[in-house]
Amino acid sequence: MKPTTREWIKKVENDFKVALLILRRRKDVVPDAACFFCQQCIEKYLKARLLEAGIAFPRTHDLLQLGHPKGWTPNLPGDCFPSHA
Repeated sequence: MKPTTREWIKKVENDFKVALLILRRRKDVVPDAACFFCQQCIEKYLKARLLEAGIAFPRTHDLLQLGHPKGWTPNLPGDCFPSHA
């Protein structure tokens, strides 16, 4: 694994820990904050995977854009990322 990929994965793991801490609270659970950190996990994991594969991606937070980088065809059944308006 490339060092840069390792750094992204570490960030993913930290964001996931924060999301879990938020959701496990007995009082004052803030679901919006947990959702934010979960979105961050997905975004950073996608970026780590693309970096590891040597695929360029735009500077974006858009998960659909990251799921369809130029030059990469996902090996998935059907279209997991339908076009959005």
